[in-house]
Amino acid sequence: MVYLPPSQSSNPETDRTDWDSDDEVDGLADQDPLDITWVQILEFRVAVCSLPGDRHSGVRRSLVADMETLRKNGVTDIFVLCTDTELRRCKVPGLVVDYLQKGFASHHYPMAADQHPDMKLCLKLLQDIKSCLMKGKKPVIHCVDGLGQSCLVLAALCMMLNPPLPPTMAIAHIQQTRGPAAIQTIKQYNFVMDFQKNLAEFVRSHPFPSEQSSTIF
Repeated sequence: MVYLPPSQSSNPETDRTDWDSDDEVDGLADQDPLDITWVQILEFRVAVCSLPGDRHSGVRRSLVADMETLRKNGVTDIFVLCTDTELRRCKVPGLVVDYLQKGFASHHYPMAADQHPDMKLCLKLLQDIKSCLMKGKKPVIHCVDGLGQSCLVLAALCMMLNPPLPPTMAIAHIQQTRGPAAIQTIKQYNFVMDFQKNLAEFVRSHPFPSEQSSTIF
């Protein structure tokens, strides 16, 4: 689901909202900047990061500071892969709306970390990201840690934008850029390895209008 930001602007320095946490007010939030990695795919650049404002399992990130880091990186669109359950667990239950309040376009495609994504959902997500790139926007993708589902989506995007690219090279490219921990589970690895075959089968069994079909590859 896609949400567009309101037309009015906001001031990240003064516009504090109800998602400012006690940790931020008390100065106890993590001081390390948000770990944004830009991945080059042909002439396009897509970013991946961990969950902004994450506050679970000993992590105490500042959502205020992380939003500012995203803004300074020129991010226009944020693709959230976290489920609602994950967002609640990480104490950012309203994050999709929070992004809107700070002027970002917010796209929510929940993908449980322990499952591979549904092909129909994944295809819609990839088309949405591609549409942003074709319009010259600067999207970022994140799950909770920015290594599992986010990197799976990036690898699939590599193959969608560059169909001759073998899945092993797509995985290698993401791991060289984001780090060797990218794509974390056997299910995620297998999804990437089978993506081109499963995509072709899905397109054959779900005919699209010619205009829409041409945007897939």
